[in-house]
Amino acid sequence: MQVSLWLQGIHGATLIASLLAIVPWIIFIKLRQDQRDLLSLEASGHQKHHRQPPGSARGDESQSLLGLLTKNQRQRSLSSGAEENGWDLEIIIPAYNEELNIKTCIETISRSALFLFRQHGLRTRLIVVDDRSSDCTHAIAAACRQSLVDALACHGDGAGQGEFKTPVSITLLTSEERPRNEIWLGKSWASHTGYLESKGHHLFFIDADVSMKEPFLSEFLQTLHRHYEFAGFFPTLICKSLVDYIVQPNVALSTLILNKISTALDPDTKKPHAFGQCVYLSRRAYEITGGYEAVREDSMETKGLSANIVRSGILAKNIAGGDLIEVYMYHDARSLWEGWTKNFFVSVDKSIFNAIKSVILLLILFDVPLISLLFPNTALPILVFITGHLAIRVLVLRVYKIPLRGWFLFPVGGLAMSALMIGSAYKVLSGQNWTWKGRSLATNP
Repeated sequence: MQVSLWLQGIHGATLIASLLAIVPWIIFIKLRQDQRDLLSLEASGHQKHHRQPPGSARGDESQSLLGLLTKNQRQRSLSSGAEENGWDLEIIIPAYNEELNIKTCIETISRSALFLFRQHGLRTRLIVVDDRSSDCTHAIAAACRQSLVDALACHGDGAGQGEFKTPVSITLLTSEERPRNEIWLGKSWASHTGYLESKGHHLFFIDADVSMKEPFLSEFLQTLHRHYEFAGFFPTLICKSLVDYIVQPNVALSTLILNKISTALDPDTKKPHAFGQCVYLSRRAYEITGGYEAVREDSMETKGLSANIVRSGILAKNIAGGDLIEVYMYHDARSLWEGWTKNFFVSVDKSIFNAIKSVILLLILFDVPLISLLFPNTALPILVFITGHLAIRVLVLRVYKIPLRGWFLFPVGGLAMSALMIGSAYKVLSGQNWTWKGRSLATNP
């Protein structure tokens, strides 16, 4: 009798393992379908132009955002006030204790802006907002500004011919103290400060840990249809350490699973999503939705911003940035832990039930099927399970350009993300050590 029950237990374990083993393949099929219509940028710097995905404006450049900007530029040049409000793009960079990233960010954006000017004659202003940093962020940004002025003067790119004759300009601000009677979390205060300084109709908000290739701005303007007023980007996630490869690809995968990536900003989307490292936003859209001021109490400000954009009926799109835009989020394990624990629990609406459900689902997806290794006759289901994870990591590679290096560590990634969720729930609910770079998120910083 006991032997019979034991055999039944083995068969039951085999059946459960077989069912769970196909979960990664179900996810693979879903993600592959979602990915087909994802608008993507091509590396124009390499001059590789393939068939454009649905929604691309490249077939009729006059209908692209680039066409709109060049038309506006021609109209300004014919008017008597040609130098008033003459920036075609304004790029706002909020920065708090970013001495490790700010130089690369400013220099690569400046090069992309110069490329845009030389290709299409469009002018760009960078507005760097130092959010009262305690490190050398401000001094490094000031040095970058001077280097740009010197370089433009050396090459004769409009320097000394008036502010709006300069192809690229950098304005450096230090934000004021946050209002004591209001809560402004994350980068919302610095972003809104930059918006108040801006004057143009076409704005980018770009984090200081972002870098871009020269063709990025030009390629984006050629790709997006002129009627879209908001765009989020899937950047290349740079991984340099073992901890990066254990956590970052699996966080990216979880994001793709939770959001229908090709239509994540469509009006019928229940949970609109856009990555906050780089977003394009028209001034009209900012004013209609209230921009970052309206989401100032949200530590995941772009999540709230995306929801407001979709709710307002503004045309919006997520775009795969390909190899043209990169983000290196965390330089060590400590900053990675601080960074993700400030957001994980917020991403499930600060719900204990949702957090528990997320941990259970993470363990089922990444770890539980491997327990069947303890039972006989489960080799085939385990093989199906492992190859399924390889398949979905290939899709992550296509969207985020994360190499497959260390993909077989996905079970460790599942455990790591479960720990991040638990740690995040504790930090947010207790207010203990819920910080970003030492700045408290639990109270008005």
